[in-house]
Amino acid sequence: MLPIESAFKIFTDRNGKPLENGYVYLGLPDLNPVTSPIAVFWDYEGTQPALQPLRTVNGYIMRAGTPANVFVNGVYSELVLDHKGRQVFYARTSNEFSVSAIVAQLQAEYASEDGAGMIGYQPPGDGALPSTLAGQLSKLQVHVKDFGALTGGLTDATAAINLAIMAAQKMKGNQLSYDEIYSVDVLFEAGQDYKVVGPVLLPSGVVLRGQGCRLIGNMPAAGSAFYSDVLPCCIESAYYDGTTIVSNRLAGLNQQRLVASGITDFAFVNHNCPINVIQMNERSFIERNTISNCAAGMRLKRCYYLNVDQMRITGSATALNQYAVLLHDGNHNAMTLKRITCGAGASVCMSVSGPASSGVTVTQCTFEESTGTGIFFAADAYCLGWNISNNYFEGIRYAMVVAAGGGLYGVCIDNNFFSSCEYGIQAAPNSLRVGSFRGNAWADGGGVIRNLVDLSTTGNDVRYQLQAKSSNTTNGMASFLSNILPSTVSTAETTSVWTDTIAPFSAIGKAAPGLANQNALNELPFEGANIVSKPNQVPFCNLTRAVNTLTIDTQIKYDDANVLVFNFAGATDSVAFDLKGFIFGTTVSWVTHTPVGVVLTVTNNAGFVRITFTALTAAVPIINVSGMVRHV
Repeated sequence: MLPIESAFKIFTDRNGKPLENGYVYLGLPDLNPVTSPIAVFWDYEGTQPALQPLRTVNGYIMRAGTPANVFVNGVYSELVLDHKGRQVFYARTSNEFSVSAIVAQLQAEYASEDGAGMIGYQPPGDGALPSTLAGQLSKLQVHVKDFGALTGGLTDATAAINLAIMAAQKMKGNQLSYDEIYSVDVLFEAGQDYKVVGPVLLPSGVVLRGQGCRLIGNMPAAGSAFYSDVLPCCIESAYYDGTTIVSNRLAGLNQQRLVASGITDFAFVNHNCPINVIQMNERSFIERNTISNCAAGMRLKRCYYLNVDQMRITGSATALNQYAVLLHDGNHNAMTLKRITCGAGASVCMSVSGPASSGVTVTQCTFEESTGTGIFFAADAYCLGWNISNNYFEGIRYAMVVAAGGGLYGVCIDNNFFSSCEYGIQAAPNSLRVGSFRGNAWADGGGVIRNLVDLSTTGNDVRYQLQAKSSNTTNGMASFLSNILPSTVSTAETTSVWTDTIAPFSAIGKAAPGLANQNALNELPFEGANIVSKPNQVPFCNLTRAVNTLTIDTQIKYDDANVLVFNFAGATDSVAFDLKGFIFGTTVSWVTHTPVGVVLTVTNNAGFVRITFTALTAAVPIINVSGMVRHV
């Protein structure tokens, strides 16, 4: 509801009483209205002229015996006389008393630089203290459009964006402390395009919020180009030196840390590199951005506690040996890389170089359709306590590679899914130390896609769990068994792949749930990492022993649907026999550590498999036998 107001203006005499039989003259500003009158009208449209002087009755201007208002076009002077011709009021301009003029003046003041400080603000909630609009806005944000950043993607907005960032730096007091815990937001117009040649300089305590806008560079063919360290990047970490903001990519400043900073909700297109940050540390984040057609995706150097989340990098870093995500120069600690989708032609999805980095988590990421490698650990990369888990690798030749000279110490590579990858992990000698490779799943790619683990048999100490089913390929068991055999210091454990503990060798083969229903072997509990290790006794084999001959008759049908894996060890370590694998019907087998002179043969014994050792010596009185069978 609104209060009623008086419809007509009241003129008063010198005593404040309604002006009776008074005279009102309206004239040109700063002139005598009696001698310099202006046009006055009875109606707002200016079609009914009113003669001057205007007469008052009981304080009201009268027209035909009733109160009336009059109208003029613009500013005017005013003279009011009483019935005796004595001056009651004179104003050389209506700006001195006009309500509309006062409103206009207030509007101008509110629109001035200090206007926001004149407007009150009461925060919601009981007990909230009153403030001003200027004070409230100073706690929130600046907008790049207020500094001349044009949308449309045609005019370079880099300089205007940097001015907005500098304003944000001033808004938070130009703090130089590394311990600041709050940030000022720099906003971009939602859904718009900005041309950014770069670099946009990001200091501590500033969060860039794109709100779904695109930052478009000047390199239309950047996706297939090589990253250049000479060309500027779109956003670079920076440092406020007390006067201005400078990039810390330079050697003299790259020790300066960024804290409480962020980059979020942008789409980067056609850049040399969208994000290149050094020492982006506590309370900082890079999240919910997309990167396409760029020579590199992100370059992160010596970052602590940085959170990178919900990033999509496609059509970038497709040139040979280029990296979509590069963790370079090591010293990354307690950093999280989460929900990153990377691939679509990238030569290397993620590359890690040294020196040491510790406590880094790579989780829930998707690496797909890469021409080279999913995660590459360079020769100088030393990774301590990393957690690489719950990731998806698809259509990549090498899902993970540890180059010769690199080292993963106490690293968990667990619960990942590998689909249509030639190798799941390829590790050079001495590169895996006291690690874990458990719970990983492998799709049946078929063809020449093998989905294999290639662990060097030299110096790798990793506890691993093998897949329940490897690819059914033309390379078959030759690829599988030759690539997963661990070194003499490795340990295998699993619920679906059997392994023995007879030192110093392990024999590992394919597994398939439900095997116990085949070949009359229901009594064998194959699941649960069961170990069979009994001298001269294997539950599904009959052994006969002559002085120099050992014969093993299995209960396994001789067909091409099964895999047989046995270990044979002498009573002393001086004699050992390994039958690593045999696919029935294809005569594919591997025999290692067979002593000189001893002959091992595998034959068909009335539809079952017979294994025979001949030319044994008396020096081997007992053969320790352990073994397994799995359906292909």
